[in-house]
Amino acid sequence: MQRGLLILTVLLLAVAAFRFGYQMGADNSAGQTGPDVAVSTVTATPTFYDDVPGWSDDLAFDLSACTACPLRDSWGDTVAAYFEDHFVIEALSTPTGDQGLMTGYYAPVIDARLKPDDDFSVPLYGRPADLVTVRLERFDPALKGKVIHGRWDENADAFVPYADRAAIDDNADLVPIAYVRDKVVRFFLQIQGSGLLRFSDGQMMRAGYAGKNGRPYHAIGRDLITAGEIAPADMSMQAIRGWLYGNPEKAEDLMDKNPAFIFFQLDGQGLAVKGAANVPLLPDQSVAVDPAYHAYGEFLYVYDTASDTGRIVRADDTGGAIRGPLRLDLYRGVGDDGAAKAGPMAAPIRLYRLVPRQQGDKAGL
Repeated sequence: MQRGLLILTVLLLAVAAFRFGYQMGADNSAGQTGPDVAVSTVTATPTFYDDVPGWSDDLAFDLSACTACPLRDSWGDTVAAYFEDHFVIEALSTPTGDQGLMTGYYAPVIDARLKPDDDFSVPLYGRPADLVTVRLERFDPALKGKVIHGRWDENADAFVPYADRAAIDDNADLVPIAYVRDKVVRFFLQIQGSGLLRFSDGQMMRAGYAGKNGRPYHAIGRDLITAGEIAPADMSMQAIRGWLYGNPEKAEDLMDKNPAFIFFQLDGQGLAVKGAANVPLLPDQSVAVDPAYHAYGEFLYVYDTASDTGRIVRADDTGGAIRGPLRLDLYRGVGDDGAAKAGPMAAPIRLYRLVPRQQGDKAGL
């Protein structure tokens, strides 16, 4: 009874903290600095398609992949015409403006082993048995998309945060699902959230997301810029990886500054890379979003203000650094090609939501 009351107290405190704008390890935690974007108010303004920058008949999207699209038998001559006929477009903004950010991510292909050896000794861990995930919207609908992660500490008789990155490998109770070459490989697999493992016999298996420790994500690239190790103009995923391998005596300490840690599960049932929505990700069409503001399966139009180009995307995934209504991560594909496209991507954007028209609505907006 006492333990139950303590858990209830923790949950009530978490609900109160989120309601008043504090962070306690939310599911989309700490990828950005500045005020807590989780308390942002989003304004969605219906807009005429003619007034949307970059909107044109040249827009592309693989509509055949959309089994839930309304009136799939009447797509029209172009993708743009289909959305104009069947969707209202809304411009999204917050009290601080309409400027957003879209980065890129990919699914790495990584050499791995099912058992450790001299060359493959760093474990990928499965979800710990004692990891508890609490979805706060079950206690307050206003907290949709907000989650806390932790474990029950018998000695303290309390619900506590899970171990951070620096302490994870000291937990003898964790069960490895595979082994990779080094901690840098594991670090970048965790940043991407999933990937493909290639074993010595040529077999491939998908390492899918199984959970996380709930600690806030910390971008170590900022530390390298602040320390003068990498110039801001040269910053990319490839630059960070190069620095880590070039500075082995400092690499682990730097990686440990990011306390977030991802757990995986092996999936041999097909190699399609899937996101949090449990549907195959489409290169250059699927995006990771903050589920507190966007529903999985939702269509969005993204205008890149730097290149003066637009694209239609679908919300199929989420990620630890993806927080706020105007923050996206574009899936760029698999392996080296996907990495080359994703690494340097950091596009300033304006974001629009595409909302299915109600039956009887007339096209126009």
